[in-house]
Amino acid sequence: MYVIVYGTLKSGKSNNHVLDGATFIGDCLVRDHKLYNAGFPVACPSKGDTLVGEVWQIDTEKDTLRRLDGLEGHRGNHADSGSMYFRHTVTAYLENGNIEGDMYVGNPHTWRDFKGMKECPIDDKRGAYIWSGYTNW
Repeated sequence: MYVIVYGTLKSGKSNNHVLDGATFIGDCLVRDHKLYNAGFPVACPSKGDTLVGEVWQIDTEKDTLRRLDGLEGHRGNHADSGSMYFRHTVTAYLENGNIEGDMYVGNPHTWRDFKGMKECPIDDKRGAYIWSGYTNW
């Protein structure tokens, strides 16, 4: 199974240890999504926007998916689940091809439809939303 990460789970970031035992596949772009900054990044669907992420392959026989769901507050993919994030299947665009994988996307109900949240910056080289670390906005 492939997962796409874009924030604290990325290589060198504070929660990357949750992916211990997973295999890094590569950097990617995910279309039709943007990033908001809540002190940590929150992805949401957004037609025409793109975010920068990483693709990791996880072994579903290990506890990695359970650990990821726990970290992301994922309890299901419906608005009243109390989930902070839904797990959606998206296409990750890598330099050498595309991969389908699951990505954690903010639950609009939990995040009040993202109203009043600040957008993460856009990377000048790729024209895509990127989260590079904690900020005090």
